[in-house]
Amino acid sequence: MVNGNIVSYLQAHPDHDRLTSLVQVADAMDYLHNLDPPIIHADIRGANILVADNRCCCLADFGLSLIAESQNFNTTSGMRRGSLRWLAPEYILPGLLDQSFIAARDTYAYGCTVIEVLTGNSPFSEFQNDRVFMAEVIDRRSHPPLNLSSDVFSHNGLRSLVAGCLRTSPSKRPDARRISRRIRLVAKQYR
Repeated sequence: MVNGNIVSYLQAHPDHDRLTSLVQVADAMDYLHNLDPPIIHADIRGANILVADNRCCCLADFGLSLIAESQNFNTTSGMRRGSLRWLAPEYILPGLLDQSFIAARDTYAYGCTVIEVLTGNSPFSEFQNDRVFMAEVIDRRSHPPLNLSSDVFSHNGLRSLVAGCLRTSPSKRPDARRISRRIRLVAKQYR
């Protein structure tokens, strides 16, 4: 797509409606997760969100995607692939993986992507080195910080939604349908 990904598009168009873009990404995730069988994107992040000519956002790069019902999730080595700073903690920390909540991987990445789209920085951008980042996640079970300076992020509904997406336990994260509804409500209230 001629506009590139959302990260580069926002650098060139800082006044773009970021909440509308986040609604579109949530809707795409909701669509994928509610197919029969469900599809897990497994690498949601700004670099994999393309901006069409009409400024609508589309998920791209399905190279790591999973068809939930056709995968054998007894082995997790292939499932640990993805963009490290957007990767849910259960794919980094031993013992947290719960196969019944495989879609929660996208939910966590969506929360990280909200931070990325609103701030222009990748999650955990304060860590320049991936090794230090990994130690922080493993030792302290840290999440990307939610004390962001973005005006829109001060909206309690958005802050609550992102905090829910970033929960350590995948069973406690909202599903894609709930995310889609809540981000749409936040966008409507913010305007």
